[in-house]
Amino acid sequence: MKTAKPYWDNTGRLVSDLYSDVYFTGDDGIEEGLHIFIKGNGLPGRWKDRKSFRIIETGFGTGLNFLIAWDLWKKFAEPDAVLEYYSVEKHPIPADHLKKIHEKWPEFSSLSEKLITAYPDTTPGMHEVKIDDRNVRLFLLFDDAKNIEKLETTADAWFLDGFSPASNPEMWTFEVVEKIKKMTKPGGTFATFTSASDVRSAFERNGFIITRDTGFASKKHMLKGMLTKENGIERDTHGTEAKMAPECGALFNAIPEDLMSEDYQKVFISADQLEKDSWMFAKSIYETGYDFDVFAGITRGGAQIAIYMQEVFELLTKKKKKFATIHASSYKGLGEASEVTVGSIDALISVTRNGDKILVVDDIFDRGSTFDAVTETIKKRMPKKDFIVYKAAMYYKPHNRLVEMEPDFYHRAYATSDWIVLPHELSQLTEEELRMKGFEI
Repeated sequence: MKTAKPYWDNTGRLVSDLYSDVYFTGDDGIEEGLHIFIKGNGLPGRWKDRKSFRIIETGFGTGLNFLIAWDLWKKFAEPDAVLEYYSVEKHPIPADHLKKIHEKWPEFSSLSEKLITAYPDTTPGMHEVKIDDRNVRLFLLFDDAKNIEKLETTADAWFLDGFSPASNPEMWTFEVVEKIKKMTKPGGTFATFTSASDVRSAFERNGFIITRDTGFASKKHMLKGMLTKENGIERDTHGTEAKMAPECGALFNAIPEDLMSEDYQKVFISADQLEKDSWMFAKSIYETGYDFDVFAGITRGGAQIAIYMQEVFELLTKKKKKFATIHASSYKGLGEASEVTVGSIDALISVTRNGDKILVVDDIFDRGSTFDAVTETIKKRMPKKDFIVYKAAMYYKPHNRLVEMEPDFYHRAYATSDWIVLPHELSQLTEEELRMKGFEI
């Protein structure tokens, strides 16, 4: 078996000596792994109340994705739960070379030491790696990805890594995708850095629901998908609301027709509930490993939520966060939409610095046109600044979405066309509804 010995070039990128391609888009790899594979598969939220979870990866490479998943599992999984991690690698990196690469990530030094100690020789075939952790099991198949069925298992989530389709076309063939489908549990997901049309087509033809999402660093887009539409949706006792697991992290379900309603029903959110939801939302995002420099609230409803979230992140990170408002509007009234108008973003421009991560926050992601217009405006108004924009919506109605983008994070999804009434909204209420809220005209 031909082993790999990647090297760090003079720009700080880890380059494959076999494919002349880079292992990571950025200069670190950890944030890329979190963005693409962890968040892309809705983790760690999907681990809640699970006694076991199985990840299959194509392209073990440096083992960084495994270290990230292992670290998060120790922090967020149930105490007695077991993670099974399977990975296929055509060109394994020898242990001594891997050890030098891992010096780049001192935060994983204790896990890396366990992995390197147990790491097998690079002979072809299946290896169970005894990493001295009763809650995590690692299996490495040193073979071509086209032979992935040799794993003889099924996945809850796929980390589709490896090199690009242009550099390594054998890993992205329709035949390989067919095998991935057969090895995916109902409701199972995948995430990958590539957004190549051939890859997307292969997964769609194999029954996956596909979403093209914001890529990492210089990559504009990435793909994520789910095998079935129905799995992951739970109806509440009234059959009107669906929460998609996890609450923090977009999944890709289309809402079944029988859950849709032509008539708008009003769902009232109290001030107390909004405050608690904001706390839970911010905390769940933080626990996935994300942090932000600027919290930008879309007025009106997103501004108050962004303030709550800014406060929570300052509390949890012990770091000062910046806040800005973005003025945008699209609704004329109940169920009536107009063109989106984006007003001043001067406050955001003034506080944003190069390298900042911006979390744009709104109360509701419905049609998605407001988020779409706001993000495009930010890009146009700040062309010379280097920043990353993430999108967070407290409440999400996925079946109403008319734009390609989805929120990067949301707290609760609704499976009907219910009109969500926030605490500050009064003008569209009847006198009876006002009295319900404790107001008299």
